[in-house]
Amino acid sequence: MYYPISDYALIGDASATALVSKHGSIDYCCMPAIDSPTVFATLLDGKKGGSFLLNPRQPYSSNQFYIENTAVVKTVFETIDGAAMVTDCFVMDKSGLHVIHRCVHCEYGRIPFIVQVSP
Repeated sequence: MYYPISDYALIGDASATALVSKHGSIDYCCMPAIDSPTVFATLLDGKKGGSFLLNPRQPYSSNQFYIENTAVVKTVFETIDGAAMVTDCFVMDKSGLHVIHRCVHCEYGRIPFIVQVSP
């Protein structure tokens, strides 16, 4: 399934970038540099492209926004049982590697999540 480009937010740092959908999936990512081969590319090939999915198991609505003046994106998921926020960004670890950081925070209620990594 392909989402409209308007459903995506761009995260990145000085070296790598990724597109995060408001449905909780990273569908495009080049690492460790912008001109590197793709790690996730469902945006280009829905069958073989791969993605990193992180979203509620139950039906949800979602909203996405950037933290002001940053490349950090927050996606808020609301279900009948509660609300949770996923924060996505790139960070550099101690060895200098660029890594994607995904953090889930339950705002209220109880929401089981799906986590599926398919490079």
